[in-house]
Parts: sequence; structure tokens; C-alpha cells
Amino acid sequence: MFGNFFSADNPFFLPFGKLVDVVCLSLLWVVCSLPIVTLGAATAALYDAAARCVRGGQSGPYARFFSTFKGSLKAGLPAGLLTAAAVWGLYRLHHFLYLHALERGLWYGIYFFFWVLALVFIGAMGYVLPALSRFELGFGRLLGNCLRLAMAHLPSTVGLGLLLTAAFILFYDFPLIAIFCLPCLAALGASLFLERIFRPFMGEN
Repeated sequence: MFGNFFSADNPFFLPFGKLVDVVCLSLLWVVCSLPIVTLGAATAALYDAAARCVRGGQSGPYARFFSTFKGSLKAGLPAGLLTAAAVWGLYRLHHFLYLHALERGLWYGIYFFFWVLALVFIGAMGYVLPALSRFELGFGRLLGNCLRLAMAHLPSTVGLGLLLTAAFILFYDFPLIAIFCLPCLAALGASLFLERIFRPFMGEN
């Protein structure tokens, strides 16, 4: 009886196992992203493991993480560098506009317009690395298809942009806490938007 109670398949312990997976996958993402050039592959691997294993219930999240990481290294290099450059550019532009918006007037309107466009842009960029874990495409085709999907599903794109922006702010403000769970939680949140969008194309090459 006690053997069944302490089994890993016991529903009582399943949430604890998921929590361990969230923490370990988050830390794996941080470690594998440190060289920066591997950011794309690490993010694709995190999304794949989170969506399929933590959320989807498949086994072997860590084996899936490393398998996807290895398979995404080539295409993930330009995708990761583009994502990092975009985040840095948006951060610097936001800082510049925010300082001028404190003066009100025209700059306040420009700052508001920046945020509207930024949420769409961030959401659209949020398609690229998860799609890298699902489809075997060259970087150019991958980026083009993701942009088309983002515009075709604009409400989901804006929602994804809000999610990723909130995750970035939390990670920036509370890095020592967020590092243990936020990367995987953000991937799980993104999967709520992206999996239903990707699903009709999953049977295609």
C-alpha cells in the first residue's frame, strides 16, 4: 500500500514533479543561454520541453530539451542573435522615449504609440523560437512564416507580447527569484497562444 502511495505516478505527487521540472528546465535554459549565441536553441528547447512534457504530459522533459537544443543549434544561431538584438534595441528605445515622455506634450503620445507597436513586435518575435522547435525550415522561411502567422492571429500576438513583456520586466526586477521558475512559466504561458496556432501545420513538412 505504501509503495503505491510513494509512487511517482500517484496523483498526490504529480504537482511536485511538475514543479521540479519547471525549476530544472528554467535553470537549464539559463545555463545554455549564457553564451548568447546559443540563446535561440536554448529557448526552442525550453519551449518544446515545457509544451510537450510539462503541459502535454509526455515523459522525458530533459532528454527532449537536449535533443531539441542540439537539433536547433544551426538555425537557432541567427534567430537567437536577432532576438537578443531586438530586445536590446527595444530596451534602449524605450529608455530614450520614457525620459522624453516625462516632459509630456508630444513625446507622451509618441511613447504611448511606441508601446502599441512594441507589443505587436514582441508578440511577433515570440513566434520565431517556439516555431524553431516545431518546423524544419531555413531561417528566412521561418521568419517570414512567423510574421504571417502573427498578423493572421493579431489578438493572440498582442496577448503573447503582453506575456513576454511582463516576464521580461519581472526577470529584470527580480532576477534572483525569477531565474528559478520564470523562464519555464513564460514558455508554458506562450504555449497557450502558440500551440493552437501551430497545430494545423504540424502535419506539414
